Amino acid sequence: MTIGTAPPPRLVRLFPARLVARATGASLRTAERWRTGQRPQTRFRNRIGELQAVLDVLGRGMTDAAKRTWLEAPNAALAWERPVDRLASGDFPAVLGAAESYDVGDYV
Repeated sequence: MTIGTAPPPRLVRLFPARLVARATGASLRTAERWRTGQRPQTRFRNRIGELQAVLDVLGRGMTDAAKRTWLEAPNAALAWERPVDRLASGDFPAVLGAAESYDVGDYV
């Protein structure tokens, strides 16, 4: 391992680079570099943490494929916007709230 590299976060390895890039506002190339162990800049680490928090809420009973689908599907709780797009725009609180609602069975 070289200086400035570390094992990538689990979600970076698990989810497609295009999804991670969209959710964090990073370029696709940047998200792909994270897979090789390059450390994300602070602003991206915060966004990765937000994405991880949403996945943690959803993760209690969802497969990874179902989480990807939830992130990319229009969501009634977000005025029919996609959660991944709302994360990209920086609206983490709304996406987290939608994930928490989904987790407790409030689908509307």
